Amino acid sequence: MNFSIFFNGGFSALFVFLAVGLCIFIHELGHFLVAKWRGLHVIAFSMGFKKIWGKKYGGVEYRIGCIPFGGYVELPQIDSSGEAKDENGNVLPKAKPLDKILTAFAGPFCNILLGAAFASVIWFYGLPSESPQMSKIEVAQVEEGSPEYNAGLRAGDIIETVNGKSFNYTWRDFVEKIIFNVGYIELGVKRGNQPLTISYVPGENDKKFPGEKIAYPFFSPRVPVVVKPIKGSQAEKAGIIENDIVLAVNGIPVRDSIQFNSLIDKNKGRNISLTVSRKNETMEISGLVPEKDRDAKDLYRIGVQYSREMPLTIVEVIPDSPAYLSGIKPGDVILRINEKAIDATDTFYDEIQNNKENSIKLEISRDGGILRIEGIKAELISSCNIGTLFAYYEYPTPLDLLVQTVEKSYKTLRGIFSKKSKLKARNLSGPIGIVHNVGKIVYLGNIVAAIYFLAFISYSLAIFNLLPLPVLDGGHILVAFAEAVIGRPLPEKMLEPVYVTFIILLVGLMIFVTYYDILRLIRDIR
Repeated sequence: MNFSIFFNGGFSALFVFLAVGLCIFIHELGHFLVAKWRGLHVIAFSMGFKKIWGKKYGGVEYRIGCIPFGGYVELPQIDSSGEAKDENGNVLPKAKPLDKILTAFAGPFCNILLGAAFASVIWFYGLPSESPQMSKIEVAQVEEGSPEYNAGLRAGDIIETVNGKSFNYTWRDFVEKIIFNVGYIELGVKRGNQPLTISYVPGENDKKFPGEKIAYPFFSPRVPVVVKPIKGSQAEKAGIIENDIVLAVNGIPVRDSIQFNSLIDKNKGRNISLTVSRKNETMEISGLVPEKDRDAKDLYRIGVQYSREMPLTIVEVIPDSPAYLSGIKPGDVILRINEKAIDATDTFYDEIQNNKENSIKLEISRDGGILRIEGIKAELISSCNIGTLFAYYEYPTPLDLLVQTVEKSYKTLRGIFSKKSKLKARNLSGPIGIVHNVGKIVYLGNIVAAIYFLAFISYSLAIFNLLPLPVLDGGHILVAFAEAVIGRPLPEKMLEPVYVTFIILLVGLMIFVTYYDILRLIRDIR
């Protein structure tokens, strides 16, 4: 048994349980403390729904529910849709509008404080990113037949503007710009010395994220490979310093970190030289010998990344790999390998491993036709290193992350309700999706990224609950403001059907997003 996986999985589950539970607890604690301060009657404080345990202390019953996705503070005087009664059926006076406003606002406000605490960790340590910030993006590869390709985008084009505006984006920022866009995208491109405008409607890229149908770009960028040496490593001894940009390995131009790692892996035990750019000066650094990572497993590879779902679709081809030299392209669908039908992604992987360095035959579907490619020979690759790390870090302040969360929330809602956007309600995540995503990030060892996600969750809880909708905190605040303006409570006969309707809609939404969360979970397990 692989005990490391067991302990990693156990730690991930514990981390998720405590961290997500903390976001809920802090929210409810805010309501509870302010309700006590304002002299309101509190029946219960519950973590989870459907009580399985409870203990009364100081006039309040503290509960634990068997359904862990949420919590509540039972405050009968806050509810405007019916008569306020305590746990014994005694009628209570309605809360004053100010008391309602302060108590309702306290939950989201505490989530903002918790989000800021999580975000402070990110601000201090930095958030690992898949690329540095780029004011220009060079296109490395465009999938033929994609919306971008049909609009005229080609490998080698330099993207300088998006929708008429210059930018300074990481690749993730750029992708989010495309995903959240409504309608046409206009890319200001330079091809050589010729300025061009590439206008297109982003298409659903089901190959990159199966089942999500989001508008992920069908092209990949040439990402500057910015490195820093590990202290005491051969990279440091050879003269590499932090923020060096690797341009080439043994004279082969480097497109991104994936290709850089591939070239390092291929040259295990051999002397290599790096061409690096440092403060706009180019220099050669030699005398480096890639060493096998401890516990790394040797694998046979042909140099492709492929979809996690069937049909098995090539997502990316590593330059100069056996697959690349054989003419395999992104978007190709693998039908057979050595005459075996591809009925699962494991079939493809296992056949490559079992075949070792013997010649491989593939049957491929491309643009409606069938191609047969022979003579592909996998390479035995070990995961190696030369003592460098990628120096891609962002240091957003807590306020920056809050603003980003507000912007993403707005763009998500705008996209969902727009017919011109690829974003739909199915792309939302509920409790199962949140727990799954945080757990996956922790399991992969990226605690800082998990903390970033928790900051986003805590801020998002605050923003969602402040929406002026009945049954949410924002709805209670809106009703309390109305009561303060007219000088009396709103009629119960008017409020009760509105509350019931929104409860039904909210439960329906939760069931809907949970269904898609389960589908994502199944896809990841596969």
